[in-house]
Amino acid sequence: MIGPIHHQGKWGFLSRAGEFVIPPIYEGLGNCREDRIGFVADGKLGFLNTAGEVVIHPQFEPEKYITPHFSEELCAVRLGGKVGYIDPTGAWAIQPLFLYGWDFRGGKCVAETDGEDAHFCVMDRAGRKITELKVYDISYFQDWPATLDRFPVLVARPRNEPWLVEWINWRGDIIFDAKYPWMNNWWEGIAGFCPDEEQIGHAWGLVRSSGEVVAQPQFYLLGEFTEGLAPAGRTPTEFGFINPQGEWVIEPKYRHAQSFSEGLAFVTVKGKHGFINTKGEMVIEPQFRRASNFQQGYAQVEYDGKSAVIDETGHVIWECFLV
Repeated sequence: MIGPIHHQGKWGFLSRAGEFVIPPIYEGLGNCREDRIGFVADGKLGFLNTAGEVVIHPQFEPEKYITPHFSEELCAVRLGGKVGYIDPTGAWAIQPLFLYGWDFRGGKCVAETDGEDAHFCVMDRAGRKITELKVYDISYFQDWPATLDRFPVLVARPRNEPWLVEWINWRGDIIFDAKYPWMNNWWEGIAGFCPDEEQIGHAWGLVRSSGEVVAQPQFYLLGEFTEGLAPAGRTPTEFGFINPQGEWVIEPKYRHAQSFSEGLAFVTVKGKHGFINTKGEMVIEPQFRRASNFQQGYAQVEYDGKSAVIDETGHVIWECFLV
């Protein structure tokens, strides 16, 4: 299935032939994970299966920016203002006692506990606390972290100085000491960093997990490494792609660039988005007003007053006029 797809103010899923297999009747739809799709109807969160059948009736409180999904047969949902975890039948596996709950990874997850001095813990599938994490804050993103063997947290410096990024594991051991206020994810032992608290307009560099600086701060913004390349700016209007050694592999000649996904990255030329491959060849000519990354062979785009789904050749699978 392709989606979720926004159509006339509602959400649904398309078949690969471009026909709706889950009709666009929902206020919100999440990604399909473990044969479950989160949906929002009448302001409540429930779950469908891949046939579009309701398997968990809408009863939970939807999150503002995401639609929860299952990970390792558990899903963090909110009820009565608190977050707990349900199993694929909708039964509580971990009672709703938390402010936030992250995805399960390897039988463990991170959760933020309630109280005057809110803090974080790692717990198992039964809800038993394994480790208490004494950190200032942890950023909340869907599909994060990829592993609990190394993930970023924020630590507060003394006397209200700016926070810094520190990398720890689920035991609370420090993997990379707090040095910089901004860091990207690691790619084969190398990560992007910005030494300035205000990252916009300040240079980014590259550092090894050993602490050795690979490339001094010189890039105007730096995206995530995927498929061996990261989008980087030479100036605010010149973007290309670098390798983990900080060398330009695709020259900075685009107005903007995004990380690669499935061998393609969208770039901006004269206000229009197109897609290049890892050799820097233009595969789909710039023509779109908006574009998403490719996922499972498809991307969502907007052009000429239309919303569309295209394949990796640029062929339109489905389109409709924007409302």
